[in-house]
Amino acid sequence: MPALSVSTSVVGPGEQLAYWREAVCGVYVPVNAEPQRAPDRVGFTGSIEVSEWADVDLSVVASDPQVVRRSKGPSDYCLVNFQVSGVSRVTQSGRTVVLRPGDFALHDATWDYRLVFDEPYEQVVMRFDRQQLIDRNVHLESATARVCSGGVGVSAVTSDLVRSLADLDPMDALTVA
Repeated sequence: MPALSVSTSVVGPGEQLAYWREAVCGVYVPVNAEPQRAPDRVGFTGSIEVSEWADVDLSVVASDPQVVRRSKGPSDYCLVNFQVSGVSRVTQSGRTVVLRPGDFALHDATWDYRLVFDEPYEQVVMRFDRQQLIDRNVHLESATARVCSGGVGVSAVTSDLVRSLADLDPMDALTVA
C-alpha cells in the first residue's frame, strides 16, 4: 500500500490544477507546474502514488501534458525519472535529453531544471538525498540530464528493477526477503 496517494479526481475540475500543483510540490520539491492545454479547457488529470523504501521515495506519477520548472534553490534531493509511457524532455546543466519508455535521467533539485511532457505520460520517480551521491564522489553537474537508455545493458536492468519496485508494497518485499 502506498504511503501517500493523491489524485485530481477527488476535486472538481475548477480546483484540479491548484490541487495538482500543491501535490507535486509536497511530494517532490517546490516547482512551477503549468498545463499544456487549450486555454478554454478546464480541469487537469493527474495522480501520484508514493512508497517509502528506507532512504528512497519511489513514486508513480501520471498526468496530462505539462511543463515543470524548478528555480535554483535549497534542496537536499536528487531525482531520477524513469519513463514508463509517453515521452518527456529533461533540461539541466545546459543539456536537454529526451526520455522514451524505459529510459531514465538524473536531475538535481538544487539547480534550475525543466521537465516537458507534451503528451499524457507515466513515470516512476526516485527521490533521495543528494548527499548519497556526493559521498560517492559523483560530480552532480556532469551527471545530470544524461539519458540512460532503458533498452541496453545495465541501464535496462536498472530501469526494469526500479519500475518493478514501484509496484510493490515495501512491507511485502521485506517479508519475501
